[in-house]
Amino acid sequence: MKYKWAKNIDLNLLTESLECFLKNSGFKTKRMMSDRPNSYIIVGILQNPGENAKRVLVLLEKTTEGVTVDLRCGEAEEVILKVGSFISYFGGGALFLRAHKEIEFYRKFEEKFWDYVQKEVSKLD
Repeated sequence: MKYKWAKNIDLNLLTESLECFLKNSGFKTKRMMSDRPNSYIIVGILQNPGENAKRVLVLLEKTTEGVTVDLRCGEAEEVILKVGSFISYFGGGALFLRAHKEIEFYRKFEEKFWDYVQKEVSKLD
């Protein structure tokens, strides 16, 4: 999911703030400059014992028009849910259930993430 704000925001401060949010949510993070000018990438991995690792990717870019924040997470699980009934015919019910739980996690995380981003953008404006 991607959102744009037509505001002049300090991209470095926003990037640091979003990385801090991920760390406070339990993710191990890696922040790096993108190949594109005025853009950053934050990779987050959350590993709980007995569960699959949860991965998020945050892309931030500043242009003359404002700032764009793009959050990518749970994409593989979405595919599994779309073909879930087909998978269950071949004994993949457990995979379907696990994907459903992970999608629920990502949806809750996305809601909290975007609420946080909105508050930070308002503060930095």
